[in-house]
Amino acid sequence: MADAFKVLHVIDSLREGGAESLLYYFLKSAIDNTNLRCDVCTLYAGGGFESKVRQLGIKVFCLGLQNKYSLSGIPKMMKMISSSAYDIVHTHLFPASGYVAMASILNRKPTYVHTEHSENNRRRTMKVFKVIDRLQYRPFKLVIAVGKSTRSELDSWLPELSSRLRVIENAVPVNEIHEAGTRAGSQRMYDMDVIFVGRLTEAKGVDCLLRAVAIAQRKLGKPIKTCIVGDGPLKAQLENLAISLGLNEVCFVTPQENIYEWMACSRVIALPSRWEGLPMVLLEAMAIMRPAIIATPVGGMKDVLEDNASGILVSVDDAQQLASAICCLLEDEDLRNRLAHEAFRIAKEKYDIERMVEQTLSLYRLVTRLDN
Repeated sequence: MADAFKVLHVIDSLREGGAESLLYYFLKSAIDNTNLRCDVCTLYAGGGFESKVRQLGIKVFCLGLQNKYSLSGIPKMMKMISSSAYDIVHTHLFPASGYVAMASILNRKPTYVHTEHSENNRRRTMKVFKVIDRLQYRPFKLVIAVGKSTRSELDSWLPELSSRLRVIENAVPVNEIHEAGTRAGSQRMYDMDVIFVGRLTEAKGVDCLLRAVAIAQRKLGKPIKTCIVGDGPLKAQLENLAISLGLNEVCFVTPQENIYEWMACSRVIALPSRWEGLPMVLLEAMAIMRPAIIATPVGGMKDVLEDNASGILVSVDDAQQLASAICCLLEDEDLRNRLAHEAFRIAKEKYDIERMVEQTLSLYRLVTRLDN
């Protein structure tokens, strides 16, 4: 059949993260609804999504690299790509894309596709990396951007990629997430005012959120139960910041298997990012239809959310504005419900995973025709 492609997806790891969860959702829907045959190759071992992917009946191969600059990764990747008759090799994230680009020099038969998951990375801060990126992106017949802003930023960085850039926005299994969230919400397993879910890095702006919660507590005259769900290099620093701000009702927890339950039992989810692609947690929160969303107008978030219609948008690094939005939503249940219902409607209409899978299949058909 025309869609019976054999595809190798290459990603850094299957640890918790947006690109990793997107790949899992894609594979699960593709296995159920298409004739795609997929394998996965990771650079590093471990991760919460690995067992889930294996449970789908998908083979997961690991190169076992010790760090992102391991030279042993090049021959290992060459051998991996040559090990089976793959029609398409589809990469996610750097350095996975870099290793595949180098391996492609001697493995020209598969068609190479890459997904760009973020609108920003450290390589774009120095012009010398532009030469490296030109070489890295050269093997890819098409580059998929997860949102309009991600495409625009990459297009500005490497204008010669323009004709090969396509947008397929991130997506989630809306019905599945909604049902899980509805069950959790009805059981009231948790009861939180504000939740954040994501990596604890500078990009995510959790320090701004903690300062905003401190301001909001003073305005409301009562504690705000806040949960920071995630892990990352800034965890200890953020825990110390919460203590210094006197935030006794803030808890830090590691990434949760049942994260839908945590979000469904929260009144507000805050995404105060400094830069983004199109975060999966935003779409998951929209699908749950429980927490009202506060976000910054960066990356795909400004394309998905309409201020005061499906969420509240606040300026980057503006703790005062973020605090005001938190107070407004915590004091107005009708507003929270209205925003959450509209967000769910948008998720159902535009960001369901089956739609994304079909769009990806269409691109696979296109790139394989270009190679024939």
